[in-house]
Amino acid sequence: LGLCAGRWIDVADPRRALRFTSAGFAGSSVAAGLAPAIGWLVAARVVQGGFAVVLLGLAPALAGLAVAPQVRGRAIGLVMLFGPIGGMAGPVVGGQIVESVGWPWIFHVNVPIAAAVVAAGARQLPLGPRLPRPPRAWLAEAATLGGAAVALLLGLSLGVDVSPAWLLLAVGAVPLVVAWARLPASAAVRRVVAAPAVAGPHVALLATYAALFTLM
Repeated sequence: LGLCAGRWIDVADPRRALRFTSAGFAGSSVAAGLAPAIGWLVAARVVQGGFAVVLLGLAPALAGLAVAPQVRGRAIGLVMLFGPIGGMAGPVVGGQIVESVGWPWIFHVNVPIAAAVVAAGARQLPLGPRLPRPPRAWLAEAATLGGAAVALLLGLSLGVDVSPAWLLLAVGAVPLVVAWARLPASAAVRRVVAAPAVAGPHVALLATYAALFTLM
């Protein structure tokens, strides 16, 4: 979903995209907080995650537009720094919220934050054309890469918690990645990943996130 979201962000009006995704994230957060059963909660979280992916791609794009080209890397790095900080501080703050006012409020607290983001975007960003619809070709990319991610994460999780036999599910990610690599849309991504100047930063980023999530 991240690749499809990035392509959509490239052609979408930033202000409308920010408003749409923030409203969707807030709405799905409310739905999660009001969920009467675990099934509803999981469904709301899936929708919330979809909007979160778009917001994750939109944040560095907006940071790049807001500053001069010579400091763009610094601005994007500063914005992306808040992700790991939130990942480490979230369990502590979330635990306090759960103990104080109840678990639904870890979702409801997103509403005023999203409203503040939309208000700031309305003041700072010009209003452009209507948002475009994603092409159907992106569905194949989302299905193959998304399916690979689900197979890998679910296989590893259940392989540890339930039975090692579930690790076979993680192996199913391989043919899905191969199928994605054969799609025409993957050509540009494969060229970027294979570029010598990009390989080093990707390895460093992978090591950084591995260390962060190991600590968590």
